[in-house]
Amino acid sequence: MALNKRKKRKLVGKMSNQKQYPKLTLEQAIDLVVAGKSAEGLRERTT
Repeated sequence: MALNKRKKRKLVGKMSNQKQYPKLTLEQAIDLVVAGKSAEGLRERTT
């Protein structure tokens, strides 16, 4: 008697639970954070 084969096989090379993240440069991310801080009335940068 043959063994039962799996009905659903996993895809190789592509994960199903990968999240899509926005692609921002470091400069764009810093500008976004600084704009958010200034909108809330916080200091822009600390040294």
